[in-house]
Amino acid sequence: METDAEKPKPTENSNTLYRLFLVIFGLIIIFIFAAPQEFDKILKEILPPSTTDGPGFPISPKPHPKILANGYKTDDSTIFRLPNLISPIEYELTIQAFLPGFGYQADSRNMTFEGEVLIKSEVLESTNQIFLHAQELNILQVKIMGEEKAEELQEVIIHRNYIEIKLAKDLERSSKITIFVKYFAKLRNDSKGFYDTTYIDENGQPRVAVVTQMEPDSARLAVPCFDEPAYKAVWKMTIIHPIGTQSLSNNDLIDTKEYDNEFLISTFLDSPKMSSYLLAFFISDFAHIQTYTRAGIRVRVWARAEEIKNMEMALISAVKIIDKFEDDFGVAYPMTKLDMVEVKVFEAGAMENWGLVTYRDGCLGYNEKLDNLRRKRFVRIIIAHELAHQWFGNLVTMEFWTRIWLNEGFATLFELTGADVAAKMNYNERNHFLLEVQNDALRYEYLSLFQPIDLPNHPMTFELKKSDKIGTFFSGISYQKAASVLSMIRKVVGKSVFDEGLRNYLKENQYKNVVDEELYKHLQKSYDRQNNQVESLNIESFAKSWTTKTMFPVVFVKKIAEDQVALKQFVFAKQNETIQMVDMEEAWDIPIYYQRELGKTEFLWLKKDHVIIENAKFVVLNVDSDALYRVRYDDALWQIISEQLNQDDSMFSVQTKYRLVSDSTVFNQELAIVEYLKRETEKLPIIPIKKLEERWKNVVENYANDEKIHEVELDYNTIVTQCKFQNCLPIVQKFIDQMKTCGPTQQISQCSTVPAQLRELVYCVGKKYDVEFKELVEKWRLVERRASEVYYFDRIEKCSPKEYERKSAGARTKHNFEMEQYEEMMKELRYRGIH
Repeated sequence: METDAEKPKPTENSNTLYRLFLVIFGLIIIFIFAAPQEFDKILKEILPPSTTDGPGFPISPKPHPKILANGYKTDDSTIFRLPNLISPIEYELTIQAFLPGFGYQADSRNMTFEGEVLIKSEVLESTNQIFLHAQELNILQVKIMGEEKAEELQEVIIHRNYIEIKLAKDLERSSKITIFVKYFAKLRNDSKGFYDTTYIDENGQPRVAVVTQMEPDSARLAVPCFDEPAYKAVWKMTIIHPIGTQSLSNNDLIDTKEYDNEFLISTFLDSPKMSSYLLAFFISDFAHIQTYTRAGIRVRVWARAEEIKNMEMALISAVKIIDKFEDDFGVAYPMTKLDMVEVKVFEAGAMENWGLVTYRDGCLGYNEKLDNLRRKRFVRIIIAHELAHQWFGNLVTMEFWTRIWLNEGFATLFELTGADVAAKMNYNERNHFLLEVQNDALRYEYLSLFQPIDLPNHPMTFELKKSDKIGTFFSGISYQKAASVLSMIRKVVGKSVFDEGLRNYLKENQYKNVVDEELYKHLQKSYDRQNNQVESLNIESFAKSWTTKTMFPVVFVKKIAEDQVALKQFVFAKQNETIQMVDMEEAWDIPIYYQRELGKTEFLWLKKDHVIIENAKFVVLNVDSDALYRVRYDDALWQIISEQLNQDDSMFSVQTKYRLVSDSTVFNQELAIVEYLKRETEKLPIIPIKKLEERWKNVVENYANDEKIHEVELDYNTIVTQCKFQNCLPIVQKFIDQMKTCGPTQQISQCSTVPAQLRELVYCVGKKYDVEFKELVEKWRLVERRASEVYYFDRIEKCSPKEYERKSAGARTKHNFEMEQYEEMMKELRYRGIH
C-alpha cells in the first residue's frame, strides 16, 4: 500500500503538462456542449487513433484495460431495473453499417456496425456508480466527462445486459455529465436490436437491408443506453451507410454527403424527447411514394421496388387517419414527416417507432387483383393502430411495462375508428369492435384457464418478476381486454367526458411518462365539470376494480319471485379439471345496463356480490354489450327471454341480441332460441341462413366492393367453414380449372385470373380433391414472392377435411346442418384473421 510519504513529488514539467491538459480538456467540453456540428472533429481529439481509416474500428480490437469483459454475474436478472441515479438528457449517436452489395467493398467488417454515443445526462443522486443497459455489444472505450474535467474511472464491468461504471469520486447531485461509449457488434439475425432484413429482388439476387426493432428492451442490443421507458431523451442521429443506399431515422434528414469514398454520412433533425424503445433507423435501396396531410406533414411509404406500386392505398389511408386523430385527440402530430416501411424480416406485425413506423412484409401492400377485402381492411386497421400509438405511447408513455395497456389498450380502442375513416365509414366500427376486440378479450381469458394452452393470464396492471420476459405481456389482456375496459369506461362516463378527459391527459402529459392514475385524474375532472358534481362517481375506484384483477365477471341472474330477479357475481375458475362458476374473492364494480319487459334501458351498479331488481317479469342484462362480462340466466328466466326472442325480437338492439346469442352458446342455452335464429337477418348476432350457392354467388359478384365488405366476408368465411364438413368441389371447379392453366414455375399471383377473395378456398378444396392441382400448389409455393399469396399457401394445411360425428344417421337439410354446426362455425368465424 502506497503512503503519502512514499508518493513521488510532482515536478515543474509535470505540473505544466497537467495545467495544459486541463485547458485542452475544458475546450473540448465547451465544443461538445456548444457545437454539436463539430462532433467528428471532437471525437478525433479526445479518442486515441484507430488502426483503420476513418471512424471505423478493427473487427477484434483490444478494449480499454479497465473494461472487465468477464464481469458476468450469476445473479444477473433477465430484467435489470436501473437505479434512479442518472437520467439522460440527450444522445448523440453515430452508427456506421458495413453492408455488402453497394459502394462498400466487403472486408472483415462485413455485416457489422460500429457506434459512438455521447449521452448528456443529469446526476439525480450523488453517486460514484453509473449503470447503462448494453447487451451483446463489444465495448471498446468508456469515458465520463464532468462539467469541468474528465472523471477518473476505477473500472468498467460488463454484465450480461448492462454496464457498471465505477468512478474514483462521487458525482455531485444535479451536476451534468457526458458519458462516452465506443463499441461495435455484428448485425443481428433475430429481428431484435439492429438486424439484417435481406430480401431477394425480382431478379433473384439478394439485396441487403438493415432495420431496428427496439421494443420492448432491445435498444441495448444496438446502443448502450438507459433502456427503460421512463428515461426519455432527445436523440441526435448520424448514420454512415454505403453509397447506393438511403438511410431513415425518427426525424427528417438534414444533410447527406459523401464520406471516405465508399460511404455517405447522413445527419438528422433531433428526435422528440422519447423513450429508447422508439429509436429507429433503416438503411436500404427501397423506393418510396409520398403525399401530405392537411397540416402539411409529409407521409412516405417505402417498399421494395417491385412492391411500391401496391402501396397507394396504405399512403392514402395514413393521411386520412392522421387528419382524423389530430382532430379527435386535440394535439398536433409533432414532426414534419412520417415514414412507413415494409420490411421482409419482421417478427411483429408492425412497430410504432416515432416518425418511422415499420411493418412486416404483406402488412402495407394492397392490390385489388391480388388481395381480398379482408386484407385491405387488415392493412387499414394495422396502420390505424400504429398511428394511434404516435399519441398513446409515443407522446404520452407508460412509466414502465407493467402498465403497457396504457399504450396498447388505447391503440386497440382507436384502430377501428381510424380504419373506418380510411374506408369512408363502411366498416361499421361498433359491431366489429364487439366481434374482434371485446369477444376476443372474453375468449382469451377463458382459454387461459385451459392447459396446455400457453396463454399468460395477468391483470392489466401487473408486477414483473426477475424471471419474467416483458414480451409475454404483450397479450390479449394488454390489447383486447384493455380496449374493452376503456370502451366500458367511455360508456359509463359518457363520450363527451371521455373525449375531453383524453385531450387534457394528452396535452398535460406530452413527452412525459404516466401511471394510470393520471388518466383517471383527467377523466374525473371532466366528469365533475360536465356533471356539476351532481352525480357521484369515483372513476379511479371503478377502473381499478377491473385493471388489477385477472379474468372477467359472470353475472348469474335468477328469478326469485313473480316480479323479482336477483343478480350475483361469479367468476370462471378451473376446479377438478373442469371450468366452473365460483364465488370471487373481491367484487368488480359492474355497470349493469338492463331492459325489463317494457324495453326501456335502465342502469344500476353491481358493486357487491348480489343485488335484487324489483317489478321485473324478466330482465335482459348488458344491453348493447357495452360492458365486459358474461350473463348466465337461470332456466326459468331464460325460457321467458327465449320466448320473447322467438316471438318478437324488435325490442332488442342488434348488439343486445348478439350478446344474448354469444352468452347462450357459452352456457349451452342456444337451442331455446332456434326460431329466432331462423328468422334473424342481421350479421352480428348470427350467421344468416342462406344456401351455399347463394353465398358463393354474392362473393363472386361483390368480392371487390368495399361497401359490401361485411356481407362478403361473412359469406366467404361461412363457405370456408362449411367446406370443412362437405364437398364443395362443384362450386369451385371452374376456378380450379382456370388456375391449372398457370405453369408450375409461374408466380400464381401474377398468372391467375381467379379473384383474390376466392383463391384461399380454391386452394383448400382443390388440394383435397384434385391430385394434379395439389402437385401444382406445392410447386407454386416454391416460386411465389407475394406475401399475401404465401399466406394463403400457409393456411392450406388448416383446411384439411374434418371428421364430423353426425348427431343423426339420416340425411339433413342444409338448414339443419348449419343449425347443428352453429357453435363450431361460430368458433371458426369469429376468430379468423391476423391479430
